[in-house]
Amino acid sequence: MAQFSKQWCDSINTSMPYDFDIDDIVKDLYRDRYYPIKCEGLGFNCVHKDAHGIVWLSFGYDKNGNSAVWRRYKSLIIEQEKKSIKNEGSSI
Repeated sequence: MAQFSKQWCDSINTSMPYDFDIDDIVKDLYRDRYYPIKCEGLGFNCVHKDAHGIVWLSFGYDKNGNSAVWRRYKSLIIEQEKKSIKNEGSSI
């Protein structure tokens, strides 16, 4: 069954029910730890909090299958919010 994060649902449709909240996971996650969870909306499959407390999301492996593709959580959310605002403006 597909799972969707609160952050993705909020950017698409605030009335859509979500399965988990990334912020809740991160709040309880120790530094240098991973939490495997998949968000079908954003496309990530793992949450990681590094030694500095920076949160990263894993999007699988690169084209060669050699290394994981990580994106900063905060940067991704800012990008998602910009897309949401742009989509709202285009429906007027």
